[in-house]
Amino acid sequence: MERITTGNKTKIDLMWENCNETGLEHLFLLKDNHCITANSIILTMRGNAPIRVWYKVYCDLDWNVNKFDIHMFDDNYKNIMLVSDVKGNWATSTGEPVKDLRGCTDIDISATPFTNTIPIKRLSLKPGESKEIKVVYVDVYNFNLRPVKQRYTCLESKIDGYKYRYENIDSGFMAEFWVDIEGFVIDYPDLFKRIYNFES
Repeated sequence: MERITTGNKTKIDLMWENCNETGLEHLFLLKDNHCITANSIILTMRGNAPIRVWYKVYCDLDWNVNKFDIHMFDDNYKNIMLVSDVKGNWATSTGEPVKDLRGCTDIDISATPFTNTIPIKRLSLKPGESKEIKVVYVDVYNFNLRPVKQRYTCLESKIDGYKYRYENIDSGFMAEFWVDIEGFVIDYPDLFKRIYNFES
């Protein structure tokens, strides 16, 4: 990962490879005095066919998600965009409430490790601490979304990063992975691996 700070703006440019199948993600994150914006392109496979996913996530400076916009390009074009009041209430771009997602505080996009960073940064857990959250889970491959309960536990802290345990409470899936000091995934076993090392 390359981090560039200019004035009051911080730019982070990084890439991950998909270890489970053919795939690559390029994410560009910009933080200024007002907000955090992540803009990313994912190239991956669904079955035997390639798909391209573009997403943009807008957060406030405390890593509360204000809005996300996801586009998928395969043989058809699909788009999901929702806004949040950061109090667990979600709505469409036209202001129509999405009642099924009430209480969700974060977003989890299935094809990227980046959305792990959002609750990790927002919760700022210390080693031994754990927190259960409710998220908007976006299944990119089937292009649908649903509320999901998750738990994050900070297992270990080192000078250059942290080890976390992630649990999907609804499905029983569990994984342990390392993030750097900034909260970005370095190695998510059997799923994602960052291509570049951190450079200050």
